[in-house]
Amino acid sequence: MGFLFLVLSMTALGAAGAVFQSSTKSLATAGLPQLKTNSVVKTFNAPSVNSSAINVNTTTSAKQSGPHSLYTITTAECLDPLDAPISSDCEALCETLTQLQGPLLLQPYDIWEYSMGHCVFGAANLENCEQISFDPIGQLATFCTSMYSDCSVNGYDGYIQARGPSMAFALSGTPAAPPYSQQPCT
Repeated sequence: MGFLFLVLSMTALGAAGAVFQSSTKSLATAGLPQLKTNSVVKTFNAPSVNSSAINVNTTTSAKQSGPHSLYTITTAECLDPLDAPISSDCEALCETLTQLQGPLLLQPYDIWEYSMGHCVFGAANLENCEQISFDPIGQLATFCTSMYSDCSVNGYDGYIQARGPSMAFALSGTPAAPPYSQQPCT
């Protein structure tokens, strides 16, 4: 069965004419620079998210796994930035993210980016055979707000990694990829 890759791209105007952009792309072909995960400035307490908002679907069959209950944060770090985020842009971006409705579906090794000005929030599916959906998409604001208050206000990139399913989240000044090793779906 082939994969159907849907590239979602939208632009919206926020408060005071701020432009927010959203897109989904493949980590393998996007050519994004990697976050500086070997340059940790500090760690922080990761947020908790309602795991019933995270659904996992296997791409090798039509069955749905449903809500994921084994979800745990493995890493929550502030990193030396690739390009320092602008704090006010990140604050506005995280606030707007709380208001987004509807689902977000990420294919294996896809990254969704939501950006405004000089700040980008990224959510990546690091599973090799499973789709991950978030519904409503605004649930991701918990990660954004946590990285903003712990990292971006001080000029650092924020990075959170989770497993069960394997995901990564980043808040940075420029689009960036989390570390990953692409495995074939078996």
